[in-house]
Amino acid sequence: MLSRIVGSTPVRGRTPGVISRARRLATGLAAGALCVSMGAGAGTVLASPAGATQPGTAALATTSLKTDLLPGLTLLTASAADAHTVLHIGVGLAQSPALSAAESRYAAGLYTPGSADYHQFLTPARFDAEFGIPRSTVQAVQRWLIKGGLEVTETAGAGNWIQASGSVARIEKLMHVTISRYSSKGVTFLANDSAPTVPAGDSIETVVGLNTLQHFSIPRTIKGLPAGSPSPSLGCAPSCVYTPQNLWSMYDMPATVGGKTVTQGQGMTMGVFGEGKSSDVISNLRLFEKAMHLPQVPVTVHDVGKGPFTDDSGQVEWDLDTQASTGMAPKVKGIQLYFASSLSDADVETEFSSWVSDPSGPPTMNASFGECETDPANTLWEAEPPQVGQFAGDGDNLEPVAEKTLEQATIEGRTLFAAAGDTGSSCPLAALPVIGAGNGIVNQGQPMENYPCASDWAVCVGGTVLYSDGSATSPKRNLEYAWPYTGGGSAAFIAEPAWQKKVSAVDHPCVVDPSGNPYASGTVCRGAPDVAAMSGDIATNAYDIYANGAASSEGGTSLSSPLWVGMWTRIQSAARKSLGFANPNLYQVGENAAADAKDFFDVTIGTNGLYQAGTGWDYVSGWGVPNVAALMQTLDGKVTATNNAGPGAVSAAAPARCPLLWANAKHTATDTLGNSDPQLSLVNGSMSSNKAKKLLVVKLTVENLSATVPAGASGEDWYMTWQVGKTTYFAQAQLGAIPSSTPTFDDGTVVVTGSEHQYQSAHTDTGAFHAGKNGSIVIDVPLANVKLKWGSLLAGPAGATYTEEGVPPNPSGVGAASLQAVDSGGPSNSYRVGGSCIQSK
Repeated sequence: MLSRIVGSTPVRGRTPGVISRARRLATGLAAGALCVSMGAGAGTVLASPAGATQPGTAALATTSLKTDLLPGLTLLTASAADAHTVLHIGVGLAQSPALSAAESRYAAGLYTPGSADYHQFLTPARFDAEFGIPRSTVQAVQRWLIKGGLEVTETAGAGNWIQASGSVARIEKLMHVTISRYSSKGVTFLANDSAPTVPAGDSIETVVGLNTLQHFSIPRTIKGLPAGSPSPSLGCAPSCVYTPQNLWSMYDMPATVGGKTVTQGQGMTMGVFGEGKSSDVISNLRLFEKAMHLPQVPVTVHDVGKGPFTDDSGQVEWDLDTQASTGMAPKVKGIQLYFASSLSDADVETEFSSWVSDPSGPPTMNASFGECETDPANTLWEAEPPQVGQFAGDGDNLEPVAEKTLEQATIEGRTLFAAAGDTGSSCPLAALPVIGAGNGIVNQGQPMENYPCASDWAVCVGGTVLYSDGSATSPKRNLEYAWPYTGGGSAAFIAEPAWQKKVSAVDHPCVVDPSGNPYASGTVCRGAPDVAAMSGDIATNAYDIYANGAASSEGGTSLSSPLWVGMWTRIQSAARKSLGFANPNLYQVGENAAADAKDFFDVTIGTNGLYQAGTGWDYVSGWGVPNVAALMQTLDGKVTATNNAGPGAVSAAAPARCPLLWANAKHTATDTLGNSDPQLSLVNGSMSSNKAKKLLVVKLTVENLSATVPAGASGEDWYMTWQVGKTTYFAQAQLGAIPSSTPTFDDGTVVVTGSEHQYQSAHTDTGAFHAGKNGSIVIDVPLANVKLKWGSLLAGPAGATYTEEGVPPNPSGVGAASLQAVDSGGPSNSYRVGGSCIQSK
C-alpha cells in the first residue's frame, strides 16, 4: 500500500493502435537506470547492472553503519546463503538536528495546556511539509537503491523510511557486505558479516533487515482452561471465561448513565497491526460477533510492503486483537488492519509509517508484539563478543526510526497501545540461549523493556488476573491482581517522557541513550506499564473468542492492550474534540488523587519478577485498570457519542483557506543532460473548478515556459497527482521534440498490479500552454473521468516534471526512451472541488 507516491519515476510505453497508454512506475528515481522497450514487448522495464557507474561520474562518498551488525557472529560458523533469497530491508533517514528539535518542541506544545500549539494536531500532509525529509534527499536514496537492482516498495510520506526488496546477491553488492547463514541453539538465520556501506550525506542513519534474526514476536498461544470449564453464567469457581458483556460490567461500561445512553464507539475507527493472511481473521470475527450478539464491524485491510500475505501462523493473535477491541467498542465505525508479510523489523516499521502517512488512518491502534529495546552495547561486542548464541546486546534495530514515526503519530493526535509482553520484568531475547526465550511465558532475566511498549510515544499496557463475584447478569469485580508474567519495569536506555516526570515512583536512573551517548546527570528512565487490564493467567482466567473457526479462550497482555484500544475508542467517541495521544491525559488523571481514586482501580497485589505492585503508579500495573464511564466523564465531560467523533477530529479545529496547493522557493532545475531547464522548474501548483463544464482545472506554473524541448531530449512531461480515498489520480501534459509537435494532455490513475505500479492513462484531455516567465500549463480534466463530484476532497496534490531521453517512438510504436526526473513540488495542502485550497494544518 502506498499512502502517497514520493519521487516516482513513470516510464511511458505506447501500444500501436491503442489511444490509452500505460506508464510503468518504479517507486523511486532511476536517473538513467530505467528504460523501456517500445517495440515488441512494449512496457518491459530494464534495469542497468547493479552497482554500475555512469560514465564520467565520480565515486560517491560513503559511510559505514556500525550499529547495523549483530554482535557475536565471529563465534559462529558461517555457511553460504542462497544468493537468490529475497530480503525486505528498510532505510531510515534522519532529520537535521534543527528539524528534529523543532518537531520535538511542537510535540511538547501539543500536550502542554496554555501553549499556542495545544491540541493543534497536524494532518499527515501538513506534517510532511513541516518536518519531512527534503525530497531531494529522499530521491537520492531511492536512486541509489534502484541502481543497485532493488525494488522500492514503500516510501513514508515524511520521507524518513524507504522499504525495498531484493536478492541477497544484489544487497551484498550494493552495501559491500557478505550475507551468510548462521545457527545457534537451534535457531538458523541470515546476517551480514560486516557493517553496511551507504552513501554519505544522504541522512541514512540505519539499514534494517539485513539479518533475519531481529524480529518482533507474539506470545505463544495462551489457552489452557480445561475442557468443560464453567461459563460465566455459572460463576467463577474454579475458572472463568469472560464475554465482552461481562467486562462491560466489571470495567464500568454501563448502557446508560444519568438516563443517557453511553457510547459504544460510534463514529470512531481503530486498528490492529499484524502480519500475513487476514481473511481468516475476518471470518473468525464474524463468528465471534454472531455468538456474542454484537453488530458486524466494517473491516478495511491494508497490505503494506512487498508481500506475500499468506502466513497464517499468527491468526490466533490477530483474532484476539480484533475481537477484544471490537468487543469493547462494538458500534465502532470500522476497524482497519495494517498487515505486513512478516514481523521483521523492516516490515513492522513499514506498518508504522504506512499508518501515520495515511490521512484516513485510525486514531487508535494496537500492537500486540514486542522485541527488546535497542542496546548501545551492540557496537562494543566487536571487540569482546558475548558467549555463543547469547546476543545479550541484540534487541530491535528499527528503534531510531520508529521513535520518530511514533512521535509523528502523536503529533497527528493518534495513539498506539502496545502489549507490555508476557516475559515478566524482562524482554524477549532474539536468539534462544535459554529454554523459553522468545515471547513465551517465562521471565528471561534480561532487565530491559519490550519495544514498542517502552517507547515514549506508546501507551504500554500490563496484565491482570480478574475474578468476578459470580453474578450471571451483571458481574462485579471480586478480586484483581497483577499477572506474574506481565511485562513492566524500567527501560534501560529510553529516558522518561515529560508526562511521566511528576511520578515519583518512576525513579530508575538512565545513564546512556540507545546510541550510547551519556544522558545529563539525574535523568530517569521510562517506566512501564502505563495502565493495565485483564490478561488472565492461562489456567483459570481468559477471554472468550473464536479462532480457527471454533470457540476458544485466550489471554496474556495481548488481550490487555486491545481491550484498552476498545475502551479508549469509547472515550474518544464521547469527546467534544480529539484528545490526542492518550498518555498525557491518563497521567493527568492519575496525578490527581481524587480523579485517580474515581477513574482507576488501583492494582496493589502482585509482582512481575523484579517489581512489586503497590499504591498509585507502579512498575507492574501502572495506574491500574480503568473505570471507563468515570474516566470518560473526567476527560470528556459526557458519556454520549458526538456527531463529529472519528478521524475528522484528528486535524486542526477549523481548516484555513490558502491560495496555492504548494509553492517552491525560487530555483532553476537542471536535467540529467546538464541542461538548465526553466520550463521544467516548478514554481507552484493550483486547482480550480468549472461547474458549468464540470471540469477540474489543474495548473502548474513554471519559471519560464517556451514550449521548446532542449537539445538532446526527445520530450518533456509535466504531472500533477492527487489522492481520493485509496486511489491516486494524475493529470499530465507532454511535449515532443519535433518542431511541429503540439502538447498533448491526458488523465488517469496509478494502478497497482502485484509489486508493479503503473500510470495508466485513461482519457485524452484538453489544455493549454501559456508561454513566458512564470508560464503555466493548464489541463482541463472532466470530473467524470476521475470520478469526482462537487465537494470531493483531493488529498496531497503534488507536481513533478521529467525529461524524455533516447529515441522517440515512431508512428508504429518502435523506439526506446527513458524518463528522468527533473523537479517536484508539494504535497502540502489539499483541495476541495468547487472550493479552494485547504491548508492541512
